Amino acid sequence: MNFVFVTRSPVFSIEDLYGRPSHDDEPEKVRLFCETWHFPYSSDFRSIFIYHEGEDPDPPGGASIKAYGNPFLLNTDAVLGDIQIVCTQDIQNAAVNGIDFPEVAERNANRFVDMSKLDPGDRDERVAAIGSVIARRERRQYVEARIFRTLVSGDVIRKLF
Repeated sequence: MNFVFVTRSPVFSIEDLYGRPSHDDEPEKVRLFCETWHFPYSSDFRSIFIYHEGEDPDPPGGASIKAYGNPFLLNTDAVLGDIQIVCTQDIQNAAVNGIDFPEVAERNANRFVDMSKLDPGDRDERVAAIGSVIARRERRQYVEARIFRTLVSGDVIRKLF
């Protein structure tokens, strides 16, 4: 199983992407949700969107990959071992909705997989875990993952589109 890892940022060059973290609009709610459900959390992270190889990361009628900035293709082998958490949808939306609407908290928590419990060097285990998340996502949605660091040289292959 092969994946395409993409990050988005309002920058135009790969060099400008290095050292630049992602951010949550409501970090306290995301932190509280993660703490409540025992998921890893860090305010220093880079969001990564995961697709099957060959899948269009910007499908018509889907959640646009360009909505949050320019998309950059990532080196799967460089970031796979650092992925800490994966969700069948946007992590911030799932977490904030789980706090704001307690009746959906458990359902939203079930959308997450805690990758921090997996061996960073076990590629097969990590790929299988990500594959299970992709299989459970809603149609035309992206899977979001997070690494708790910024990107460095070797993480980024090229800018898409």
